[in-house]
Amino acid sequence: MRPAESRVDAKPKKHGARRHTAWTAILFDALATQHVLVAGTDAAGLVIPHLARQLIALRAQRADVAGHLEKLVEPTLFSQS
Repeated sequence: MRPAESRVDAKPKKHGARRHTAWTAILFDALATQHVLVAGTDAAGLVIPHLARQLIALRAQRADVAGHLEKLVEPTLFSQS
């Protein structure tokens, strides 16, 4: 019995259920046969890489702008002291 099954099995066992082990096995067998299909999953596979590329480009642009601004501001910071 896996740890998750043991935890689930402990609940009915605690309350005195006689067939707690069999019920736990039936429950986990039923859960193992279930499948969930989420609409739009294929679309997410197309959109996420595109958004990731945009995010990488945006971060590069921000770093570039920050570098230019630091070069512009640096002389004025040192000249005021």
